[in-house]
Amino acid sequence: MNTIKKTVLLFQPSKFQAKIWRFVLSEHNIIVIWEANYNNQKPIENNFKILDFKPDALIIDLKIDDAYEICRWFHKNHPDSKIILTTDPKNGYSSVIRRWAMSQGVNELLMNFQKKNLFSSVITNINSVLRALDYPPAEPENIVRALHSIGQKSVSIPSGAIELRRPSISNQNSDLNAAKTISPLVPYSLGFFIAILLTVTVVLDVSVLWLVSPVQGLQRRVLVHIRDQKKSAHTKTSNLKESDSVPKGIFSYGGSTTWAPIRHTVNPQIAEKYPQFNLRYVPPINATPGSGTGIRMLLEGDLDFSQSSRSIEQKEYILAHQQGFSLREYHIAIDAIAIAINPSLPVENLTTEQLKKIYVGEITNWQEVNGPDLKIIPLSRRAEDGGTPEFFHQHVLHGEPFGSNVKYVYSTTDGLNQIRQTVGSIYYASAPEVIPQCTIKSLSIADQNEEFIPPYLPPAVPPENCPQKRNQLNFAAIKNATYPLTRYLSVIVKQDGERAQKGGEAYAELLLTEEIQKLIEEAGFVPINRR
Repeated sequence: MNTIKKTVLLFQPSKFQAKIWRFVLSEHNIIVIWEANYNNQKPIENNFKILDFKPDALIIDLKIDDAYEICRWFHKNHPDSKIILTTDPKNGYSSVIRRWAMSQGVNELLMNFQKKNLFSSVITNINSVLRALDYPPAEPENIVRALHSIGQKSVSIPSGAIELRRPSISNQNSDLNAAKTISPLVPYSLGFFIAILLTVTVVLDVSVLWLVSPVQGLQRRVLVHIRDQKKSAHTKTSNLKESDSVPKGIFSYGGSTTWAPIRHTVNPQIAEKYPQFNLRYVPPINATPGSGTGIRMLLEGDLDFSQSSRSIEQKEYILAHQQGFSLREYHIAIDAIAIAINPSLPVENLTTEQLKKIYVGEITNWQEVNGPDLKIIPLSRRAEDGGTPEFFHQHVLHGEPFGSNVKYVYSTTDGLNQIRQTVGSIYYASAPEVIPQCTIKSLSIADQNEEFIPPYLPPAVPPENCPQKRNQLNFAAIKNATYPLTRYLSVIVKQDGERAQKGGEAYAELLLTEEIQKLIEEAGFVPINRR
């Protein structure tokens, strides 16, 4: 069957990184156009004029000159295409970059491939791109085949993940050897696309047009996409009753406490429409409920799928592969983290840097952040207990340990009760759990030297007017990521082809229907599929 291939534009200065991307994506019938050296001496649109087709995705490394401007231009001119950022693990993504990325329509923030754990990093990155392009997750055998094709024979693969074997491609050796030396694409703006068509060949089941430029005798090869791309067949279901492939039976789930409003609002509606799809919440035994606990229970076989307020971690991908399957996360909503204090405390805002210093123990008195002379009592759930403290630890504290001044609470209910009782305390939690509270004040937050943005819709409702009138979430600021502390809510699903996968994927599909996305919004979260 003749299928229309999708195309990825790859802006990547590293030959090693580009080689991995090209060969592994080619194993999934995706054509890659590699741009190693972006020319920033001319307007951005001049660099894209040669592309007389619509790219399906842009993968761009932050080392590329004008990476921000390229993403902004690409999002404006190709709003339906995906954008994936990459960077070195040692650099990471600051909260400023994450906020900017979300506002510009970036779909994924990935770390570059790491030689020391190449297999697991390739699995993580490739599955993220495949998910963005509505492709099924990668088969481990295809990853191994691609890595062997480019000479990565000593790649470290988690024990028990797959059977390591060299693919039978002896009749393609000459083509593979030629493919290993593909040069980067000549910058579009230099006009090197006056070319002579030499050969049409097939490498790893991907059609390739070899083009050679006569300019200065330089030979350049570029993967060229066939015109008139077929639009992805994947669309969201407009109505809950139109969803199909909903399996029968009892399906166990658990995980994030942030998901509680969605569970209470959405699951009864699903049960009413699909009584044969029986959803069973399973709390942890001898553990605190949360995203991390839910993913652990999923890996241990105690759940069919899990709800999470944070992304899958590298170690969790590895643990899954050691058991012979992979994990996939389905984004269904955007959540914000709100900072809660007692309403009598005369403090209105904090920067993320001040917030970090409070929780690592560098700022200990409200007087240091324009408040009264009063001891600060920072409250938190333990980082290992759930997705919210894990998110806070990674994205606000940037991995630094909580200070010895932090007082740990069992749950958000416990934390908010202590806020009401102790004027100097401070706590953080999912915005829908905090914003509507009558006896809690939420702070506006900003990165240093930037505008303070409230997580509630201003002006704030004073406590004396509540509960007749309550504060509402600032949906626009959360959706556009102008409020800095935002994150995705996801369904985590095993990719093993078994019953659990069918149940998890059906649940995620139902959550993305128009009817359920509306209910998710009513529960206080920003839906993915609603404007």
